[in-house]
Amino acid sequence: MMKTSPLLRNLSVQLLFLKNSTTTTRVFSCTNHRNLSTNGDVSINTNNKPIIVTLFPGNGVGPVVARSVKEVLSMAQVPIRWEEHYVGDVVDSTTQSYLTRESLDSVLRNGVGLKAPVWKPLGKNIRSLYLTVRDELRFHTNVKLFNSIYGHKPRKDDVDLVTISEQASIPVVIGADESKTSMQLAEYAFEYAKIHERHKVSAIHEPQITTKTDALFLKCCREVANKYPEIKYEELTIEDCGILLVKNHRHLDVLVMHRFSDPIICDHCADLVGGLSFIPSCNIGEGNIALAEAVPGTTPEIDDMNLANPTPLLLSAVMMLQHLKLHDKADQIHDAIIKTIAEGKYQTADIGGTSTTKDVTKSICNHLPNLPLVSSPFITNISTSANADPSPSYPIQTTLFPGLGIGPDITESVKQVLSTAEVPIKWEEHFVGNKEDQRTKSYLTWESLESIRKNGAGIKAPMWKPIGNAQRSIYHAFREELSLYASVKLFNSLYGYKPRKNDVDIVTVTQQMRGVDESQVCAHVAEYAFYYARTHGRDKVSAIHEPEITTKTDGLFLKCCREVANKYPEIRYEEITREACVIKLATDHAYFDVLAVDRFSDYSVSNDCAALVGGLRLVPSCNIGEGGIALAEAVPGTEPDFTEKNLANPTPLLLSTVMMLHHLKLHDKADRITKAIVKTIAQGTHQTADVGGICATTCVTKAICNNI
Repeated sequence: MMKTSPLLRNLSVQLLFLKNSTTTTRVFSCTNHRNLSTNGDVSINTNNKPIIVTLFPGNGVGPVVARSVKEVLSMAQVPIRWEEHYVGDVVDSTTQSYLTRESLDSVLRNGVGLKAPVWKPLGKNIRSLYLTVRDELRFHTNVKLFNSIYGHKPRKDDVDLVTISEQASIPVVIGADESKTSMQLAEYAFEYAKIHERHKVSAIHEPQITTKTDALFLKCCREVANKYPEIKYEELTIEDCGILLVKNHRHLDVLVMHRFSDPIICDHCADLVGGLSFIPSCNIGEGNIALAEAVPGTTPEIDDMNLANPTPLLLSAVMMLQHLKLHDKADQIHDAIIKTIAEGKYQTADIGGTSTTKDVTKSICNHLPNLPLVSSPFITNISTSANADPSPSYPIQTTLFPGLGIGPDITESVKQVLSTAEVPIKWEEHFVGNKEDQRTKSYLTWESLESIRKNGAGIKAPMWKPIGNAQRSIYHAFREELSLYASVKLFNSLYGYKPRKNDVDIVTVTQQMRGVDESQVCAHVAEYAFYYARTHGRDKVSAIHEPEITTKTDGLFLKCCREVANKYPEIRYEEITREACVIKLATDHAYFDVLAVDRFSDYSVSNDCAALVGGLRLVPSCNIGEGGIALAEAVPGTEPDFTEKNLANPTPLLLSTVMMLHHLKLHDKADRITKAIVKTIAQGTHQTADVGGICATTCVTKAICNNI
């Protein structure tokens, strides 16, 4: 139930009452961030094309909280495509800082960006990152929102303040540039107040400094105030403002201030609401460029520990969405954040809790409207391509192996679900032969392998055949004939299946091939693991190896991983033995992100990861080969006891099929099917016997189709 708060003067600030069985929790849901562009027109993204936004993942805790933002915005179906840029390790001569010219040009080109915490040491003739961004992008204004949020225990429970601070650099000679900057600042403050129905603007100044600059800042504020007679205007010294913030903060509304007053006033405001942990911020520049950023810093002491609070950057991302006029999406995400804070169950250590970054992110995702409960976006673009192509008007030819045992049953389920979702695919089916094909030395026919080579993508249901003398197994035939060098498995907790841990989000990229070209295979696996991490917002790759075997093979796998790691300085790299990895999975699974696994460790590591999420029956898998070939498959076997009994679980092959759809860049179709699967699981009414239910394969399939 939404009510207008009698405590807050801004009509856009509302009280949200969350009720549970025992208590009523009051939450301030502030929407005064709406439309930073100070343009009253509300537009909607109707062209169905994603908006390109520059993202600086930063360093320290930056990549962790940036990944949280991407996850939440993805779950909210925000039409954004990220263009990521990282801080370099060497100074760019064109910017005289660690920021590259390309990254700044990206913001200028896109007109909007999001910056996670980032820091680099300064040296002689090196500009700080802050000054580089401010000067190169010509920012004139910084906007911060200070609001009390229940669940966070603010000092004052009715704070609703906006600070608008000067950003431009200090000129050598006071003149036209300084006058222009001060005028831009004043105009923005009053226009902001008018659009957001604020009733007063207070100009905060430092008397001694103001005198030296001929009171240029106050002069501009007075001139602009005359254009807005409906808005009250006052001038306060920094000392008087500080006293008012302590004694009567409700006297203040919009505070516009000179650059010299900003640090002191913002610290006072933050103290009222409980610190900087919930302060969103956005910088505005010429041409209406906007760069949202989190106020807290890189926090190196919790770097790589999954303990950072993602809320500041998420709230800043909400400001960015309002600037883009994506108001509905911004409000949905903002409400989900507020509800999570109000519940008080998921809080990071900086505000007195014990939750991880992933815990908080998951809770926010679960509070988004009309979405199933999930721990994270389950499947994303296995092709490691950032570009999303629209669905083609013609069917895509795809190879399908219905397999043996339960294979035909669950294959039929896949075909039915994809048909319901209107996926533009034409199946080219191939079956396992009853006798050996001399060309493949296995039960796989040469024609079936040629089909995958021609189509570039396929799905393989469970299949098995006995091996005779000089015969290759079906597994080896696929792997070697198609040059499948890597297997990608996704391990995620799914509500409704009672996983051992409810916040698992791990990807394994495993070496598949061996032989004379093993060096090339290892290099392929390493390259894929790091590129996958970069394109999916992952912040760490762990190389898992078997020490005794690694020593005997001169550490070829680790050597390749180290060489590739040097090309990806923004992604942390580590090497862990298989035994240490198994222990860490049992004691602190959140420590891991992407695991690059040598072929000797795959079986053990995959089983331990699967144990965390409820078994291999919930794990999708896709094999990647040279030339971009992708062969998705279900991890479980043929299960002959369930053959032709309509009792097999179709979920593993369906989730693997979703991976294939992402590889084909059919992202919209893949997302629709994923949500239908996850929603069916979360409902808990349609489950097969292997996960404790009594439903038939066809019943589960029908439920998924009904949820599409």
